[in-house]
Amino acid sequence: MASIWFDERGASWTACITVVEGLALRQLKKVTGTKDRKLAQRIADELEETGQGRRKREDILTFLETISDLSARRKSSVAFDSVLRLATGSGLESRTIRAFVESWIERTRREVAPATAARYRQVGNGFLASIGAGREKADLTSVTTDDIVRFRDSEASRVAAKT
Repeated sequence: MASIWFDERGASWTACITVVEGLALRQLKKVTGTKDRKLAQRIADELEETGQGRRKREDILTFLETISDLSARRKSSVAFDSVLRLATGSGLESRTIRAFVESWIERTRREVAPATAARYRQVGNGFLASIGAGREKADLTSVTTDDIVRFRDSEASRVAAKT
């Protein structure tokens, strides 16, 4: 049975779970990202169910959507991805920052004029450059408000306010 303990260093509850890895059982500790004890226990229980092969990817994504605290949802998502990879060999299949930007450009290309599409591509590539080559392969959920503000400010210093 999953348990939780409060980690003073991280100021959130940590889930202690048992997962099936191959033919062996393995005990893990995963950060829940929440200070809410009841939510942390629910996350721990779901993590353990996932680690024992009783939850599908769709069930996990549905559960994650019920977590209203964005920070807890992000940290739990990382934990679920890790546990799911151990149990099944594949994770939640999250998208990279580059993949998201490229899909956005492709989606909007069909909806706008060619010149606008070219401008969107330029802006998307500029954003990727602003976060750095190493981070463009990171999970989309790792983009922070600071990343966006930094890009906006660099663009504002480069172009006119009307643009």
